[in-house]
Amino acid sequence: ISLGLVGSEMCIRDRGYIWPQRNTYQHYIQTSRRSRVLVTIHMGDFIGALQQVSMVGTTKRKVITIRQGEDLDAIRGVIKHKERHEVLERSSVQPLKIVSSLRKGDATLVALTDLNHQFGETVTINFMGFDMEFVKGPVLMAMLGNADVVPIISYQKDGIDNMEVGPILAPKIKTTESIDSTVLSCMQTLFDWFVSYIRVFPEQWKYLPECISYLSPKPEKSVD
Repeated sequence: ISLGLVGSEMCIRDRGYIWPQRNTYQHYIQTSRRSRVLVTIHMGDFIGALQQVSMVGTTKRKVITIRQGEDLDAIRGVIKHKERHEVLERSSVQPLKIVSSLRKGDATLVALTDLNHQFGETVTINFMGFDMEFVKGPVLMAMLGNADVVPIISYQKDGIDNMEVGPILAPKIKTTESIDSTVLSCMQTLFDWFVSYIRVFPEQWKYLPECISYLSPKPEKSVD
């Protein structure tokens, strides 16, 4: 399994957000032992939002964050609950161990999903009318680990940080459907939700100028 879970920036801020679903999300976490995979895109103060959401829950819940090697020490230095928050360097990640942690329950995996083929295996989805490839690692890990997928979006409006939590998904392995089909369906649902915010705040999505790198290559026509 090639994960493709990481981004390269770090912008952790200790400040409040407008978060309409906070109470509902707090209730969900406190009444369920299911593990969760928090997924977001490079938009707004996404690292600060991920950190805030990942810390919601009981003190027993384990948090796993996968990052690039160059900012590991900086991230570890600002984490408040080091006893339950593990930061892993991408090249050292062992997928089966993470799946095992998710299956035990009360675990949180933090992931970025708007990454291209350079970061792992991809799946092709419809993105704003185009066939584009995004990493499938986060959703695949959730499915194999029997965990929920929790989409998060962060954006700034009128100078204020806003954060939204989208519909929680529970991708499951089905005997009537291939794993790839289930991953594709979940990914399409996630990105349809992300796109609804990108359309409103396009300038806040970091990778909009690089969309061409996500285009799915068209099969070459054979010449007879």
